[in-house]
Amino acid sequence: MSVWNELINSKSRNKIAELYQKHNVHIEIRAIFADWFEGQNWEFNCEENIPQANDLLMQLFSLISSYASQAKDIITQIRFSEYKKNFENAFSGKPSFFVKTIQYLMREERNMIQAERNINLPPIQLLECGSASAVVENPDQFLHKLDSSIIDLERLVKESRNNQEDFILLYSKFKIIEGHLAQLDQPNGQMVHVTTAKLKAQEDKKEIESTLTSKGQWLSSARRNILERLKELVVMVQAMVTFLQEELAGWRAMQQKSLSGALKPDPLDEIQKWFQITTDIMWKAAHVNTQFRCLEEQLLLSNSLLQSIDQISNEFEKGFSNLVQWSFLVDKQPKQVLKTQTKFQASVRLLIGSKLNQMSLPEVTVSILSEKQCKELLSGKNLADIGTCGEILNDKCVMELDKETSTLHAEFKNLQLKKIKRQDRKGQESVLEAKSALVFSAKLNLCDGVVLDIRCMTAPVVVVVHGNQGPNSEATIIWDNMFSVPNRVPFEVPEEVSWKEMAVALNARWIQTAEYELHSNHLLYLRDRIFSNITSDKNIISEDSMIPWTLFNKEPLKGRSFTFWEWFHGSLEVVRKHLKEHWKDQCLEFMTRQLAHKNLLEKQPGTFIIRFSDGELGAITIAWRCEVNGKPEVWYLQPWSSKDLTIRSLADRIFDLPELTHLYPDIPKEQAFGGFQTKEVERETDSSGYVTSGIVARIIHHIPTNQNAISPQSYDFNYSPSDLPNSSSSFSPFSQRYEDQDMNFDVPSDYNSNLDLFIKT
Repeated sequence: MSVWNELINSKSRNKIAELYQKHNVHIEIRAIFADWFEGQNWEFNCEENIPQANDLLMQLFSLISSYASQAKDIITQIRFSEYKKNFENAFSGKPSFFVKTIQYLMREERNMIQAERNINLPPIQLLECGSASAVVENPDQFLHKLDSSIIDLERLVKESRNNQEDFILLYSKFKIIEGHLAQLDQPNGQMVHVTTAKLKAQEDKKEIESTLTSKGQWLSSARRNILERLKELVVMVQAMVTFLQEELAGWRAMQQKSLSGALKPDPLDEIQKWFQITTDIMWKAAHVNTQFRCLEEQLLLSNSLLQSIDQISNEFEKGFSNLVQWSFLVDKQPKQVLKTQTKFQASVRLLIGSKLNQMSLPEVTVSILSEKQCKELLSGKNLADIGTCGEILNDKCVMELDKETSTLHAEFKNLQLKKIKRQDRKGQESVLEAKSALVFSAKLNLCDGVVLDIRCMTAPVVVVVHGNQGPNSEATIIWDNMFSVPNRVPFEVPEEVSWKEMAVALNARWIQTAEYELHSNHLLYLRDRIFSNITSDKNIISEDSMIPWTLFNKEPLKGRSFTFWEWFHGSLEVVRKHLKEHWKDQCLEFMTRQLAHKNLLEKQPGTFIIRFSDGELGAITIAWRCEVNGKPEVWYLQPWSSKDLTIRSLADRIFDLPELTHLYPDIPKEQAFGGFQTKEVERETDSSGYVTSGIVARIIHHIPTNQNAISPQSYDFNYSPSDLPNSSSSFSPFSQRYEDQDMNFDVPSDYNSNLDLFIKT
């Protein structure tokens, strides 16, 4: 079908009529002489080839005059005579202007036809979300396959270019022969010579025309093949980009969880390698597509592929933009509990940085945004329009390229949050539940003056102004780190989680501090403790039982003034400061008093259990087996806090008390704690001539019945020995009964615990 026939049967016929009318070429002229218009070579420089342009103009004048004179009805004669007059007024003596006008009109025709053909052009079938991992089973092999496809496409485009250049040269020769035949058709006296030359020219024309047809068919087929191969390449590249996004999303999620004690992600080296190879492939693919477009523009065949080529180009640009944006990430997260006026550090990394060939390295700026502002940023608003919720000192850093690792990074070593502007909180949210994030932003200057804005966001942070706000802030952080999902809306978290999930989070956080995990019996104890506000029936609690945020760190534990998290965090702190080695040696227990009582009654006198206190934050207590009047009893020391253990270590206290002989179940205390006992050096005086003194723990006997519970007590070193209480002194408040706020147990009146001075002479 001719271009004209396709055009007048399309929805663009009204537009083309207006277009021709506007340029002084009546649409009827184009319709009647359609074969002539489409049979001419309009693609030449009319300024340099004015004779050729003038010849075309004269031919059209002649065709219009001939048609008008041969018309059978007078109306057609008059109408075409009018067309001719208007045409002469517009173009007579202006052959270059005439050719430029027709060139423009013919080009617009092709564009309209192509738009009509592609009005329902199906989009390139990209991969559905989540299917990339199935396609890219082995990233290295897949990248090798992509690179091979690029090399093959480069070969096909080069081959097509060579054949197209031959086609253009042959077509130019064909037009010369046509012109020669037109000259031979002019009246000439040498008829025999003319006839012979004409026959030779006609034979040459026929032969060249046949070759052109064959080459044109080959070019059309080759172009369709290249186009399909490019579409396949787009799908493959998109699969690789999606795979990298999924890998990096997993890495970021693992990185965030590791901030609360979970396993750390592998180094980024392998992912960076994949990003950089993919970047190279996308550059090459875009270059091949550009070369292919040049071939199409240089020689438009009957079915233009420009729109499809542009569609492919858009997909490559979109994929490259996504690749660059995703490759910008926070590789070293800042502290998640940020205290104002306190120095902290962070660093960012651009995985494809070494492939950008930047003339100048980009400058990175860090800002702090509230949760609401982070949502606005991810919805598409500009960072400059959103503003910030605080002021950060030393907020700019120029990226540096490490040539050995091909890493482009910016390391912020001296950040400080100068001030924070508190945002409106949601519902009953406390200030320690309000989350913010640091946002790092930069501008990348790419080729052809293209500037790409990139940014990345840290894991959530909670801003505090006092150190005592830290524990409750960490509760907000650990809930977010361990229970949020990748690619969420900032900073949405579930309102409740299962005990199975909670157990993983508590164990991870414990390992982060104590370095050794919680055992199954410890986790059962923690499970019963966190659910104590809901039920006392342990049989109805399962791993799928749900724990709301309020139960974790909003509502106090039953009968306590603190939440579950505050109690758990206190246990973490006392282990971190004083008991890490003892936890490693399994000397400490999470255990109820009832179970400790039951276990100790079955053991020899002097056997003791060290357990975390139920009733005091960050404290441990000792229960030990003894005999009173021949009957087995279990006694309890008032808990020792972190402050107490700073004054005298746990091992020294245990060796101070001869009543304690074996760590449960039956480990001699010398074996369990001997390596941690402080070595005392015996000497009469120190360098100043003073007698050396220290503190010991002891259980005081024969306690008056009107005094309070068993209580470790420390004394000032400035007291003289005569000032210290003796075994019956009212200075130490002890009683016949001690209450650990869980259960009450009778305690013999002739035992107590204390800390005493000892004098070494």
